Amino acid sequence: MSEDIHWKNYATRFRTFPSLLVDGVSGEVGMIICIPAIAEPELILTIRSILACQQPIDPVEVIILFNKNILMSQDELKEHEDSFQSLRQWVLDQPDLPIKIHTLYVELFPDPKGGVGWARKYAMDEAARRLPQTGIIVCLDADCVVEENYLVEIEHAFRNNLKLDAASIYFEHSIDTLNDEFARPI
Repeated sequence: MSEDIHWKNYATRFRTFPSLLVDGVSGEVGMIICIPAIAEPELILTIRSILACQQPIDPVEVIILFNKNILMSQDELKEHEDSFQSLRQWVLDQPDLPIKIHTLYVELFPDPKGGVGWARKYAMDEAARRLPQTGIIVCLDADCVVEENYLVEIEHAFRNNLKLDAASIYFEHSIDTLNDEFARPI
């Protein structure tokens, strides 16, 4: 369970941050999806695709960590704040979601330029505190849409291969809505 010996061992070896989550884990969570977010106006599409997934055996949670940095323009800051507030309100307006969604906000990381790496690590540290040793931490980008079998296939892969410590999932960018400048390199 949370704050077990494995977390304590990890925390003595690596830099960790204070927990932002005050609620306890309800039941035995088996998987937590970590999503770093910065100015993500379409994030609700990502969340809806996760909610539309077939549910695995063990409960799932999502941690969305919004982080800002000193390099953001005023327009980016406004879009960032708006995306955080709209997602937070959307979650509050959906009391019966099949997956618990945590929306977290961090003002500043040790590197004031921020970066997705710090946000991903912070969210993964939160997940590690909440999961048993056999729990699964999934990293997902805020602009992804997942297939209906996403959660059950991840659970299946890890539960049926106990030697599996990590995995990478094939991903394709949706280039239909991108202009040539972005679509061509992809």
